[in-house]
Amino acid sequence: MTRQQPKPSEETTFTKKRTLTFKDLIVYAACLGLGVGVLSVAYYYALKLGLKTIWTILPTIVHGNPDDFRSYAWILTTLGGLLVGVAVHYLDAPTGLNAAIDEIHREGRLNYQQTPGMFVASLLSLIFGSSAGPETPLVDMNGSVGSWVADRLKLSIANTRILTFCGMGAALGAFFGSPLGSALLALELPHRLGIEYYEALIPVIVSAVIGFAVFRLSTGQTIGGLFEFPSYENLHPNHLIWAVLLGAIGAAIALMFVLILRITQRLVQPLTRYPIVLNGLGERCSVS
Repeated sequence: MTRQQPKPSEETTFTKKRTLTFKDLIVYAACLGLGVGVLSVAYYYALKLGLKTIWTILPTIVHGNPDDFRSYAWILTTLGGLLVGVAVHYLDAPTGLNAAIDEIHREGRLNYQQTPGMFVASLLSLIFGSSAGPETPLVDMNGSVGSWVADRLKLSIANTRILTFCGMGAALGAFFGSPLGSALLALELPHRLGIEYYEALIPVIVSAVIGFAVFRLSTGQTIGGLFEFPSYENLHPNHLIWAVLLGAIGAAIALMFVLILRITQRLVQPLTRYPIVLNGLGERCSVS
């Protein structure tokens, strides 16, 4: 199932031409960072509560010991995948970033009408054991928030695109815990050759910093805490040689991953018309 494009209305086509001054743009970017930070906190706690309920509380009620319930994990993951498929099918949840990137280039916005479906589908997927992280749904959902704000303000396509990027950057700032890197990543996502929308850089950094600050102050950590590493001490010249070698190995693994991904996409293409079946199989396989 693919992201459906909203039909441009007469109001959208002819009246959404307001252009913000740079000062106003920074103010709205800061407000978006604050709002997205709060939404990311809510998403984090909803995810944490769901994981605890499914994998700790429920097994304790049934067996008295969560470890005894692991033999039934395949049932839960398959059920979760089916629920994700239902959400994708009936709530019209988008299924990836490619369509979203096309929207950003063409209209400068994301279709926020699909945000509730993305919220439900992504939470169910992660709660029931999906191996994918929350970065893609967070980017999609909070980028849509930026688009929604821009539509309310009836902004030009250029300003709408910047606020969309601000929502994406704030979400990545909360996820990765690195505001500057997250801002750059948000602007690099739509391009193969690096950043092109330079005019969005400062507003996106503002959103990413505030989104990060709100999330860190509220939770004391980042969603992507898995990527935190201890400090590196006693650096020696030979370590650089090992770093180059590891980089080459990583590049080879990345190429292999891309190849496997393309082959898998071709194999499952006939199932894309049946999202309930496809997501059920995917959720089951993700923890196998």
